[in-house]
Amino acid sequence: MRIFGVLTRIAVCYLVAGFLCLAIWNATHRARTLLAIAAALLVGYWVLMRFVPVPGLGVPTHAMPILDPDRNLAAWLDRAFNAFTQRWLHTGRLYRQTSDPEGILSTLPAIATTLIGCLTGLWLSRARTAAEPGVSTEPGAPSKAASSPWVGSIAAAIPAVQILRVLLLAGLVSLALGLLWSFSFPLNKNLWTSSYVLFAAGLSLLLLALCYWLIDIRRFNQKPAGKALVFPWLVFGSNAIFAFVFSNALVEIMLWIRVPAGALINPAAPAARVTAWFWTYRHLFARHASTNLTSVAFALAFTAVCFLPNWLLWRKKLFLKV
Repeated sequence: MRIFGVLTRIAVCYLVAGFLCLAIWNATHRARTLLAIAAALLVGYWVLMRFVPVPGLGVPTHAMPILDPDRNLAAWLDRAFNAFTQRWLHTGRLYRQTSDPEGILSTLPAIATTLIGCLTGLWLSRARTAAEPGVSTEPGAPSKAASSPWVGSIAAAIPAVQILRVLLLAGLVSLALGLLWSFSFPLNKNLWTSSYVLFAAGLSLLLLALCYWLIDIRRFNQKPAGKALVFPWLVFGSNAIFAFVFSNALVEIMLWIRVPAGALINPAAPAARVTAWFWTYRHLFARHASTNLTSVAFALAFTAVCFLPNWLLWRKKLFLKV
């Protein structure tokens, strides 16, 4: 059993971020405190990965590259933890045998990612929405945002255009900081480097700003064309965890099932067995050659298959939540 994993990391990050948000009662300083904690996590992770000697291996950037896949501090800690669980719990394995992309140490910057999401939610909750019944759009008028227990009673409602501007500015600043930091702490998703956190957050904020402009300001989703374009994302997003688990389960099942390869894949030994995943790709999408287009077609078809059970849940109004 692999103790680490994407769902495990999501659970840990939400748990820690949730406790932090609940612990910071002072609404006046909540955003600044969360921002300071996120910054401390990112800088602290960089210090640990850059300056702390890896036992038996040496100091990063001197004895080995800072992002050596097996000889960094995060990988060493994952191996030590896995050895402990194997000895005392008789279980545990690492995704890459010598390291894990959802390991212990890299969870620290992942928590920072979650806190950036909390900060974004704080900011969005202060929007003044003209579409809400009983909400005045006059300057200084009270709104739901102003009385929200999450934002605090002192928070003033902010026009949607200003919300959008700050989202765009925050996205650009985060993107720039991530790129600048990448010169000393390169972008790396597997290690969830601090530069990657800022870079990914910047892209996410810019995409969120685009969606906010289209849906909350322009009301694109209320038009016929907009409804059609938004619908697939609405269905997937309403049962996002189910979509993730189902897609991974489907891949694992197709990798477990083995079928005869056929002459198309192995002319010399057509009876030789291959995974159902590989057989499906070669026989249905890449009969003549594997190209970028055949890969995209396979990915889109797989997404469509994953969409169907989500759509059935949507029609039954069943929404699975944790």
